[in-house]
Amino acid sequence: MPELPEVRTVAALLSKNLARKKITDLSIYREKNILVPKEEFCAFLKGETFLNVTGYGKYLLFHLTNHKVILSHLRMEGKYQIRSLKEEKEKHDICAFDLDSGETLVYMDVRKFGQFTIRREEDAFSLPPLSHLGKEIWDISAKELYQLLKPCKKPIKEAIMDQHIIAGIGNIYADETLFAAKIHPLQKASSLSEEEVSLLKEKASSILSKAIEEGGSTIRSYHPEKNMDGRFQVSLKVYGKEGELCPRCSSPLRHILVGGRGTTYCPICQKRKERGILIGITGEIAAGKSATLSYFKENGFQTLSSDEVVHQLYEEKEIIKWMRENVSSSLIRRGKIDRKKLLSLFLKDKRILEKVEEKIHPLVYQKIHTFLSKCCENVNIAIEVPLLFNSPIEKECDYLLFVYAEEETRKQRLLARGKDPAKSMALSPSFSMSEVKKRCAFLIDGSSSLSYLEEQLDKVLSLIRQR
Repeated sequence: MPELPEVRTVAALLSKNLARKKITDLSIYREKNILVPKEEFCAFLKGETFLNVTGYGKYLLFHLTNHKVILSHLRMEGKYQIRSLKEEKEKHDICAFDLDSGETLVYMDVRKFGQFTIRREEDAFSLPPLSHLGKEIWDISAKELYQLLKPCKKPIKEAIMDQHIIAGIGNIYADETLFAAKIHPLQKASSLSEEEVSLLKEKASSILSKAIEEGGSTIRSYHPEKNMDGRFQVSLKVYGKEGELCPRCSSPLRHILVGGRGTTYCPICQKRKERGILIGITGEIAAGKSATLSYFKENGFQTLSSDEVVHQLYEEKEIIKWMRENVSSSLIRRGKIDRKKLLSLFLKDKRILEKVEEKIHPLVYQKIHTFLSKCCENVNIAIEVPLLFNSPIEKECDYLLFVYAEEETRKQRLLARGKDPAKSMALSPSFSMSEVKKRCAFLIDGSSSLSYLEEQLDKVLSLIRQR
């Protein structure tokens, strides 16, 4: 941030305000932001007159007399202000260009990441940094873009944000473009067909053009001029809207990390090519999660229960050894973990529970990931994970399904299993229903009969298949 539309907007405003104004003096307050020696920078520019300002990718190009150019990258927080020469320097000012109009053009940057360099007009695009950039989206053909993406093994979101491939697209417009083109952000760039790349180019061109018309998107600190906002943020479909409903299919929008960048997308409209639907089942203890998982298995889904994974882990020699050495040797009887005694320890000391969870949970998630990687292509999958929320697995799921039941019903079911309801429910996760409704596409009432549970799941499956 800012991205191409914001840079174009800033360029247009600066061009209007700086044209025919001469640089009479320069003040450099922080030399690290200037990529050439301070003296060379000042001598190159002093006495020159601004002609116009343009943008390329995320760079501003200040065109001056005698075929000179200033290249400026705003990075995350950089911005320009035109002030009176009488105004005092401010805390975050990086440099200032005094003008013969009695004004000064000030570059300020809270994060101090912005950069400047100078070039002759004829060298601007043949030398770094511009020589390292790809074309802007309007200047590249769909065929060229397809050829660039074909050997790229990165997720498509990373690829279109790679400035060597396409100049100017950042986090905001990558999310918006991929949503418009119905492409999953984690899909490998190399897997896109020519038709998908053509649609991607078309949507990116349209979105970026519209954003330029609207003055960019004011997210956090971007303002093209003092006290002025961009307007395109009101048109954003997915960026920053995690948990809101998809404007196309009304499923909850999901948030994941792609290449370290926060990414919002619709798991239904933007399906991954390499697998079918993945449903994550979670909910209250003894509410009907296992019955729900069995339903999907009977309907052709590959299934996995994390409770079964935990049970298997507790039988592994390495885990038994770890329990003996790090929790209590009295837990081990005849070479096995005494689960009832472990439960009692958890109830007596929550720190023991936290310690065991810290050891076991990553192993559970690892085994679930291994299971998912081995599932056949285009096969639908359902997994049951009581602690699904905020886990690495949550981000993998296309749909989250929450199963709940009345407290008395759950107590009776636990008694029927030979469990102590008070102890079991004391250690089970608690859920905020407002958070559940925000995260989950479907809520299933497991209080009643198995036939009623299946009736609800029939409707869920029907809706999923329609989408």
